[in-house]
Amino acid sequence: MIKVGQRIQIILKVPELFWNKDNPNNKPEQVIVYHNQWLYGMNFLKYQVRLIKALRFLIKQSTSSRYPTDYNDVVQKAINYANNSDLEYMTNGNPCFDDGKENNNKDLLETETVLEFLENFENNNGYMFIEIKEDGTFAIDILSGLEDAEETKSVTPKEYFNLFYSEEKIEKFDAEVKKSVEDTLNTLGTHKRTNTFDVLDALKKKLGDRNE
Repeated sequence: MIKVGQRIQIILKVPELFWNKDNPNNKPEQVIVYHNQWLYGMNFLKYQVRLIKALRFLIKQSTSSRYPTDYNDVVQKAINYANNSDLEYMTNGNPCFDDGKENNNKDLLETETVLEFLENFENNNGYMFIEIKEDGTFAIDILSGLEDAEETKSVTPKEYFNLFYSEEKIEKFDAEVKKSVEDTLNTLGTHKRTNTFDVLDALKKKLGDRNE
């Protein structure tokens, strides 16, 4: 259902946290969703660049420790950085899960399909997705929102950008804005891509197997 306003979700899939067998601090593989109320178009892409920068730094810092990496903590710190590090566009990214939970695994498990899971959130202008792997590397994806496209599907950063700005409109940007656009798209273009639907479908199956 499309709501009035510019609403997007930031979705991260993180590896399990394993200390040792039966340790109460162990955490399963998880999907974590954040909601942002006013983020779309170019600011969406700039936010993803900031989030990637923070994740790269924090993962490197954490994995250099002799302790297992708590990716929930890494993700929250990275979100805080992405929210507040651009003084020209400070924004919000708040958890989408209910009180008492720290992930959206139950929401994913209880929906029939990944698309249904995504459509449970108030979303107009797309989803950014980051898959963090066990070795600390990560891959990214972007999904279009139904206010801007006919279906929710994976798009490139340039394709997402063009949902909001035509080539004719881009030509009218001043040189500084054009350079910012180019830098942002080039940065995102260097990152390994993943497929949101495939990754979340695989996690959904794992969650179902664990509950059998």
